[in-house]
Amino acid sequence: MFPDNVDCHGNSKHSGSEYVRTCPDVLDAVKDKCEKQTKMKPSQIYSELTANEADESACPRNLKQVQNVSVQLMSNLIASNNHGTNNLADEMKTLCSQVAQNEFVRHVSFTSGHAPCVVLFTDEQLNDVKRFCGSKSSDVIRSVLCVDRTFNVSSLFLTVTVFKNNSVLRANTMQPPVFLGPVFLHGDGTFVTYLTCFMILRGFLDTELQASELKVVDGMVTGSDEEKALVKALHTAFPTSSHLFCMIHCQDNVRDYLSKSGVALDVREKVLRLLFGADSVAVSHCAAVFEDRRAATLQCVRQCCPSVEDYISSHTLPKILNNCEILWKAPWLGPHRWTNNASESANKTIKLALDWKPARITDLVSHLHDIVKVQYRSVQRAMIGQGDLVVANQFEHHRIPYCRWRNMSEKEQTEKYNAFLVDSGAKSCAKQNTVVSSDGTLTITGTNRIARKPGQRKRPRSERTTAKKTT
Repeated sequence: MFPDNVDCHGNSKHSGSEYVRTCPDVLDAVKDKCEKQTKMKPSQIYSELTANEADESACPRNLKQVQNVSVQLMSNLIASNNHGTNNLADEMKTLCSQVAQNEFVRHVSFTSGHAPCVVLFTDEQLNDVKRFCGSKSSDVIRSVLCVDRTFNVSSLFLTVTVFKNNSVLRANTMQPPVFLGPVFLHGDGTFVTYLTCFMILRGFLDTELQASELKVVDGMVTGSDEEKALVKALHTAFPTSSHLFCMIHCQDNVRDYLSKSGVALDVREKVLRLLFGADSVAVSHCAAVFEDRRAATLQCVRQCCPSVEDYISSHTLPKILNNCEILWKAPWLGPHRWTNNASESANKTIKLALDWKPARITDLVSHLHDIVKVQYRSVQRAMIGQGDLVVANQFEHHRIPYCRWRNMSEKEQTEKYNAFLVDSGAKSCAKQNTVVSSDGTLTITGTNRIARKPGQRKRPRSERTTAKKTT
C-alpha cells in the first residue's frame, strides 16, 4: 500500500518535493530525445514531454533530471570518441579517426603556423563535379563551380563549392537545383590554406587515369566573390580554368568605396547604373559595345567624382571585362551578368540545418553529410517520379515507373541508379541542333536548313544548279 506522505529523496539538497520513482519508459523517452534531437536544449525537451501530457506518471520528475541524462550521454559519447567537444584538438582527433571509416571525411591536414584543414565530400559529389563542371561537359548541362566562404557556423571557417545539377529539375519551378559539392573546414583565409584545400581536391579529381587523359579539370569555369587569397589559390590549383567574379559583390564593393570617398548619393547611384544596370558595362554583348559603355562611364566619373577614377578603371572595370570575355566565349552561361547566388543559397540551407547557431565541428560534419545524402536520395526518387525533383528531358530514358521499380531487386536498382549518375547526357544532347543568334543573346533548337518532307531526297528547286546541256 502506497503511503499517504512521501519524504524527499535522501540525497536531495532541497526539501519540499516528494520523491516518486520515475517510470523507466519516461527515462527511455528522455534519453531518446537527447540522443536524436541534438539541437534541442534540455529545457526544450522537458517542456515538450510535459506540456501536453495529462498523465503525471508519464512526465519526467523535473528539469534537473533531463539535464542529468543529457550530461551523462554526452560524457559517454566523449569517452567513446564518438562525439566532439568544445576543444578543437579533441574534435580534430575524432575527425582523424573517421578518415578511414567515414566516406564523407576524406582528408585532415595540419600545417605549422596554421589551423587544421578538413576536406569533405563523397564519391557522388566528386563524380558530379567532373560530370557537370568539367571541360568535356555538354553545354546543355554544364555548370559553374561556385566557391564561397561561410562564417559563424563553427570554430573553423566553412568554404563550400556548389554546382547546378542539370540532370534533374525542381518540380515547382522547373529549374535545376543547387547541389553541394566538396566542402572545406579551415582556420584562416590565407592563400596557403586555400591552396592546400584546392590542391587536395585537384589531386582527387586527377586520380582516375581517364580524368588525367581527358584533362577533365582543364577549362573549368569557377566563380566566387573578390576574396583575393581564394581567387589566387583557385588560379594556382586550376591554372587553365576561367574565373568569374560575382557582380553583386563587385557592386556592393563599389558602393562602399564611393560612400567612403564622400561621393554624393545621386552621383553614386548614377555610376552604379552605368557599371551594373540594365544597359550597363556589365551586360555588354560584344567588345565594341563594352568599349563604348566603358568610355561613357569613365567620362561621367571624371566629370562628377574624379577622385575615384583610378579605383574604377584599375579595380572594377578589369573584373567586368574578365566576366564579359568569358560570357562571350561560353554561350551556355547566358547573357546576364553572373552572380554567386547559388553559393548563398547553399549557405542558407546549411545555417537552417544548424538552426542559425554555431555547432561543434563533428556535429557540423554530420549535418553536412546529411544534406549530401538527402540531395542524392532526391535524385534517386526523381527517377521513379517521386519527391520534389523530376528528371530533365535529356535524361528521360532513365525514368522508371514506380511499380516496376518496386519489383526490381536491390542489385538492379543500384545498377539503374549508378547508370543515371554517370550519364553525361552527351548522346542525348548531341541529337539536339541549336542555333545561336548573332549577338549571342538567344539560343534556340533548330537548324538553318530548309524543312523538307519526311524521306525527301531531292533538293528544293530553288537550290538546284542548272547547266546547259552540250550537244
